[in-house]
Amino acid sequence: MTLLGPAPVTAGVELDLRLSGPAFRVRGDERRIRQVLLNMLTNAVKYTPEGGTVTVWTFLLEDGRAGFTVRDTGIGMTASEVAVARERFGRAGDVLTRQEDGVGLGLPVAIELMACHDGAVHIDSRKGIGTTVSAVFPATRISIEAPPEPAPEAAAGRQPNIETQTLLPHSAMSCGD
Repeated sequence: MTLLGPAPVTAGVELDLRLSGPAFRVRGDERRIRQVLLNMLTNAVKYTPEGGTVTVWTFLLEDGRAGFTVRDTGIGMTASEVAVARERFGRAGDVLTRQEDGVGLGLPVAIELMACHDGAVHIDSRKGIGTTVSAVFPATRISIEAPPEPAPEAAAGRQPNIETQTLLPHSAMSCGD
């Protein structure tokens, strides 16, 4: 994931990217949506100890809402710490023993940017287990991508000749896993 650069490798954290379900587009400001994801990923990597895992996935709900989730196996937070972390300049944990850098704006900025997109940020955290943060966009901002048309050979029930097919780069493909 080039968005984070070498930070996960340097921290000894494994990144697990899982894209499933139909591809979708979000109507919104791409730069701000990237910032939401970057803030969520940065926090997950920052608060996950060496040897831990940060998992990222997209989702599409039955009611048409969609988004992405970042789950870590980090230090986690209590409910009161989550409330503090949601506030500007709020930093969870003990001020005297804190080792992580930051000023406490990442999560509040993500929350505000999602509000600008009529969306929401949901946080589920367990102290000592990890945190799951989801950015959810309303159905009014989601459009489902049509699956690619099958090759003429496949539509006719024949095996396609792979040598005659135009292969798309992975980033342009919609994979189910």
